[in-house]
Amino acid sequence: MDRGVFVSRAEAEATTLREALERYTREVVSGKKSKGEISILRWWAASALGGRPMASIRGKDIADTIKMKEAEGASPKTVLIYLATLRHMFNIAAREWGM
Repeated sequence: MDRGVFVSRAEAEATTLREALERYTREVVSGKKSKGEISILRWWAASALGGRPMASIRGKDIADTIKMKEAEGASPKTVLIYLATLRHMFNIAAREWGM
């Protein structure tokens, strides 16, 4: 419930992060000139979070996954790009897909 309005979580509970990333790739990234985001989206889909329902993913889960990216030697700028890409996908899912 947000501001006294019931918001159903059913779709977010039934959709895995991997499925949402695939939809984002089809609907959003396919319309862009640069396709550099695709490798970032594939990394997120292959991560431990990929098979989890979107509604179950918390900030701590994302932070733990990002620590793995840092362990791979990713620079702070790269980490920010990975986070910004995921954040944009979550925003699209919430605003346009009703999740």
